[in-house]
Formats: sequence, structure tokens, C-alpha cells
Amino acid sequence: MNTPLIRTCFVCILQFATLNLFAQKPAQNTLQQPPANITVDGDLKDWGDSLRYYNEDKKLYYSLANTKDTLYMAIRINDRSEQTRILYAGLTLSIDPKGRRKETFSVTFPLSTVRPETFAALQMQQDTGKLTDDARDEERKAKLTRLSQVKVTGFKDVESDMITTSNTYGFRNAIDYDKDGNMIYELAIPMAMFHTDDPYKNEWAFNFKINGSPNRALTDLTLKTRA
Repeated sequence: MNTPLIRTCFVCILQFATLNLFAQKPAQNTLQQPPANITVDGDLKDWGDSLRYYNEDKKLYYSLANTKDTLYMAIRINDRSEQTRILYAGLTLSIDPKGRRKETFSVTFPLSTVRPETFAALQMQQDTGKLTDDARDEERKAKLTRLSQVKVTGFKDVESDMITTSNTYGFRNAIDYDKDGNMIYELAIPMAMFHTDDPYKNEWAFNFKINGSPNRALTDLTLKTRA
């Protein structure tokens, strides 16, 4: 029995299986393919359980995806304090198509209509336990019905940096809660708005920030767009 030959064949088979496994995995430095027939509605049913990244510090999942026409973002936030900050002060996605980590373009939603001192008082009530879960949930539901303002910067095709969720530019924003109490936020931006000669040449830099408190940056990502 030729043991060395058997061992060699086994190693070759193992190497082939390993290479095949890695060949099927998506490149981690490339934006993923968005779900088919995606709808930006604050519901992750389109995404299933495929949000790609996890932020350990903030306990949230998120994903970035693109087609040749549209850039998508989806995020699921479990932490109630972070949900409150986003609800009253917004979440900002900053994008630099040249990968220089500069805030070339940004979208902030929801755009707070609450005075800073009012937000601070609400946050204090929640942090000290004076704002009950029921009261907070009722306030959140009422707040959701009033969310329509979006702030966009850097997009030369947009006449004003203040638009609404029913804008005609193609920006789509939606926020809601799932049955488990997670906050869901979805965003879509037309790729044409970035005016890049070759959107696939450079890695794009992405930065998330929860507003309402200093040093609330979630993450910095540098990824290639999907051709």
C-alpha cells in the first residue's frame, strides 16, 4: 500500500476544497449585492438575516450594497439609548468616492426638530429611569410619524441641503421598528449623484456617526463598489 501517495492525494483534495470554498465567498473589501426587488421601507424582510457587518461596541448590524444605479445602506440598532439618540439627533452616513476619508458627501436622517435642551432632558429621563418603557415607546411611535426632513451635503444636483423623504432626486430614507424592538433604518442614494467618472476605480470610504453626543462614530470602512 503506497501510503505517501494516498497522503499526497488527500492533501491535494483538501487544498482544492479549500480553494473552492474561498472562491465562493464574497470579497470582503467589495460592497455586497443588494437583495433582489429591494424596497426601502424600514423593514429588513428583503435582506433576510444577511446584514454583513457587526459593531461590537454599539451592538448593531449594518450593510452596504450597490448596483450600477443605486447605493444602499441598511442598519439594525438594538440599544435603546442609541435608538433615542438617532431618533432625536439623526444618523449621518458620510461618503468619499476617492477613499480619502473626507466628508465629501453626507446624508443625515432623521433630522431633529427637537431643541437641544429638550433632547437633553429626554435623555436624562431615560438614563435615570424616569421615562418608563411605555412612555418611551409611545413617544417613539409619535416621533416616527413626524420624520420627513433629510439633510444632504456635497450633492451638486440638489438645490438645497434640506430635502424631504418624498424628494424627487431619488434619495430614499425609511425608519421603523421590528417586532423585537430593533430600530431599522434603510437608505438609498442614486449612484449618478456622486458624479464619479469611474466609480469602480477607487475604494470608497464610508463613515457612520450617531449624532446627539460627541465621539459617536460607529466605523470607518473602505470598500470597492460592485461593478
